[in-house]
Amino acid sequence: MRAALARLLAIEDLPILVKFGQVDVEFVHPFKRLAAGARAFDETEFDAFLDETVGRYAAFLADVVPAGRRARVRVTSPFPPVLSDAAWRAGYVNAHIVDQHGPAGQDLAEALAGMEIPDLWRRTALHRRAGERLREAVEAEGFVFVDDLSPFLGADGRVDPALTGPGAGHDHHLDFRASRRVMLDRIWSIID
Repeated sequence: MRAALARLLAIEDLPILVKFGQVDVEFVHPFKRLAAGARAFDETEFDAFLDETVGRYAAFLADVVPAGRRARVRVTSPFPPVLSDAAWRAGYVNAHIVDQHGPAGQDLAEALAGMEIPDLWRRTALHRRAGERLREAVEAEGFVFVDDLSPFLGADGRVDPALTGPGAGHDHHLDFRASRRVMLDRIWSIID
């Protein structure tokens, strides 16, 4: 990532978009809880996790991007969570994420199914909280922060169901086709 940022910073006037935190909030945190044997969700522990995670991201960017070029870097918030409560209760596992961040040597789906995972309303609030912490940290370092959560919410304050497509609730991604227009509008509004 250092090399990629260096190449992008060499292109004058190019806005650079960086997204941090989605996988951390949605998956790494539950995996760390699982490894620690913490079945119940603890807000205080979650906040400590956010402080450490966000602090690392902000410190990384501050180390890599010279102060005079930081205004070109737009740090975007995590997207809203998409997985349904039922998918989490079933022990949702994504092989790639597990390979990158998951604990080894367990029946992960079974272990996750036995953990307290906040419901979608609360997870949306936690993603918003992660974005707010990220905003504070990166703006203090001179970066531009962009709310990349709110534009993807529906009238009820959770992810807009129209943007989740056929995998609604069973996949942790926004649907590419369904969210394409909102995503492109969002990107253009960020770089204009």
